Amino acid sequence: MTSLSILPVVPANGSGRAPSARAPGFVGESPAIRAVLDLAQKAAVGDARVVVLGESGTGKGVLARRIHEQGRRRHKAFLDVHCGAMAHDLLESELFGHERGAFTGAVAEKPGLFELADGGTLFLDEFAEMSPEMQSKLLKVLDRGELRRVGGVSTITVDVHVLVATNRNVDDLVRTGRLRADLLHRVDVIRIALPPLRERPDDVPRFVDHFMEIHRRRGLPAKTLTPQALRALQAYLWPGNVRELANTIERLMILAPRPTIDVGDLPDHLRAGRAALAVDDLSLTLEEVERRHIQRVLERARGNRAAAARRLGVNRGTLNRKLKQWDDGPTLQETA
Repeated sequence: MTSLSILPVVPANGSGRAPSARAPGFVGESPAIRAVLDLAQKAAVGDARVVVLGESGTGKGVLARRIHEQGRRRHKAFLDVHCGAMAHDLLESELFGHERGAFTGAVAEKPGLFELADGGTLFLDEFAEMSPEMQSKLLKVLDRGELRRVGGVSTITVDVHVLVATNRNVDDLVRTGRLRADLLHRVDVIRIALPPLRERPDDVPRFVDHFMEIHRRRGLPAKTLTPQALRALQAYLWPGNVRELANTIERLMILAPRPTIDVGDLPDHLRAGRAALAVDDLSLTLEEVERRHIQRVLERARGNRAAAARRLGVNRGTLNRKLKQWDDGPTLQETA
């Protein structure tokens, strides 16, 4: 089981009242984010199933936790799992549990996440990466609130608020047969799309202050950005979104030699990306700018996709999908 927490989340206040829609712990005051948070609060009050859509690093897991903490289940468990990070058999055991002796290595019975989250919330990140067989089994739990452990014969009843997320286009996945339409219908009561960071540059200074304060509290020396450096961060496309910005600020807090961080202290790919945008941003589509930027980062990484993904702040699967969708994408030799 994995947990993604880009931003710290303020615990439930214990007063019996739902927290404000302008939830502490979710940074942003742009109109797009205000609309997202207002919709999330409505979903939380209604205990509705939610599909959170957004690119990697936009904070889908953070939003899911906020929905949990604004709802009636906030004093119960919030558990999450990355469905794309596990093989089918492991994911089935993780979600539904297993009985002793169900398979090699099952030396004791183990409750699954659905059982552990009973009364609370289970967040299925990248749920569209599930195998067709797992999608079918999940559908039965959503329909009936019942499951069987792997190797078990008894039926277990659970009451779980299920939230799901993906960085893929769910409608396209249904059309191509990668995602069951009936499964999407079960979870798609409310659909919330998180905008990428490049579409809300006004929120970048708020994120910068937020992350700098976090690292200052952790013992790093206090630092500030010059207006020029901040404008460079706002001009950058952030293909890795908030996660990439968080990594960048941490790197600057550690490596910048002076208390004031200037443009010259920024990583090469941020300065290169800004220079390229200044020349041709009016003549290119956003997709083409992103493609060129990813190609530059790949070139600097000498074709090493794993290293390029780390620089971009995305996982390697996301980078591979972006390259695959461009037929004329970078043709550099892939290395580990």
